[in-house]
Amino acid sequence: MFKEPVNLFLLHHAGGSRYAYQPFTGLFPPGMKVNLLELPGRGARMNEPLVEDIHLLVEDVYRKISPALDAPHVFMGHSMGSVLAYLLTRKSITDNRRLPAHLFLSGRTGPYYFEDSALRRSSLPRKEFAAVLRDLGGVPAEVLDDDQAMDFFEPVIRSDFKVLETYSYTPAPPLDIPVTVLLGKEDHSAHKEGVPWQDITALPVDVRYFDGGHFFLMDKAAEIARLVATQTLNSFQQQIA
Repeated sequence: MFKEPVNLFLLHHAGGSRYAYQPFTGLFPPGMKVNLLELPGRGARMNEPLVEDIHLLVEDVYRKISPALDAPHVFMGHSMGSVLAYLLTRKSITDNRRLPAHLFLSGRTGPYYFEDSALRRSSLPRKEFAAVLRDLGGVPAEVLDDDQAMDFFEPVIRSDFKVLETYSYTPAPPLDIPVTVLLGKEDHSAHKEGVPWQDITALPVDVRYFDGGHFFLMDKAAEIARLVATQTLNSFQQQIA
């Protein structure tokens, strides 16, 4: 299918870890190597300090994947991960590296839009904070209702929310890279009229809606994996043509 191996770099959501993409493992065709990326302060990197600056997170991920960036690759990110995927692409441009053949941006409608940004969700009291998480989904009710469990997970989620709340989008010349945006139909942060991601690319953005809320992709892993594989192959074929 692919003339040479393609690295698929998967960037997780705020408060998540590399295990967020566990449902996707084994779903991609031969020739696509899945790379589950993980930010500091969670999962296998639990002993590392949390980072609350998105540009430092970009530098962290960039250092880890830099050896593979001269080979064919694509980025896929969900929610906060989609912003990281975009900023990693900008970092590659700055460093004159090979660019991803395609960007798959999920669970966020643009690089600068953040639902209730004025609310500063990262600083809400626990009860209100848990209510926000319950509304978004993705965190089991038994965790939200368990103070000991929240003592463990809450700092990570708050830190990542702060990353997004303090991020300021800087306009830049549009990319010449295909972009596919994946959104849940019941996700309250999903705009039905226009998607600001169009501002980052000169090519028409392909917007796909799926049944479900903010974490729709976990229930649609097989369908999304097929879409990602097909569009990745098409992007590389168009580069050759």
